[in-house]
Amino acid sequence: MVEETHLFIPPGARYTVFVPAAKEGRFALGSLPVYTGPMGDPNPDVRLGTVVVGPPPAGGAPGPSLPGTPLPTLRGDPSVVETLLRMPIVRRRTVTFSESPDGNSFFINNQQSSLDRDDAVTQVGDVEEWTVRNVTGEHYVFHIHLTDFLVTATNGSRSDFLRVLGTINVPFASGGTPGQVTLLVPFLRDRIAGRFVYHCHILEHEDGGMMANILVQPRSRP
Repeated sequence: MVEETHLFIPPGARYTVFVPAAKEGRFALGSLPVYTGPMGDPNPDVRLGTVVVGPPPAGGAPGPSLPGTPLPTLRGDPSVVETLLRMPIVRRRTVTFSESPDGNSFFINNQQSSLDRDDAVTQVGDVEEWTVRNVTGEHYVFHIHLTDFLVTATNGSRSDFLRVLGTINVPFASGGTPGQVTLLVPFLRDRIAGRFVYHCHILEHEDGGMMANILVQPRSRP
């Protein structure tokens, strides 16, 4: 279990959180202000709700407790992380997020989404390394359907602890240098074969064209 005082949760991301109550009272639950870049939308602090902690049950009966078994960590299953790190990287890709000067159209590798195009082709059993780049002045959020990925680096610096996620914030460019995240993307399960999408998880960007298609071909048979 990883202890945190706050979490950065990109649009569409999820965490399972256990909040122990140290004392009785009313406590605010809210989002903190986030600077999303010089071109980003304002994100002030917002009060989401109030947590009310009452007295212990009458008669001294114990209240609900945390599970006795080990809790999942933000890192995910260490065996999954270690397995992915040992697997050979079949190919590397660069996925670049950008937008038009007026901020109304959005692109992946200089193309807007089209249902009639395969933007990437891979195969069941492959592990790929993707570098997702952001050349703009606002945050984007990378998400791919049907598989999670292992975040190995942010802006070229190796992650302090490795996490298996389905959604990751991509930092905005700074000083002319794109923001970027490096991911190991596994396509290991046979049922993943088919065609699906990867995109920015901010709805305005996705609807404005920032979505692409990947075709996962069935595993080759000997």
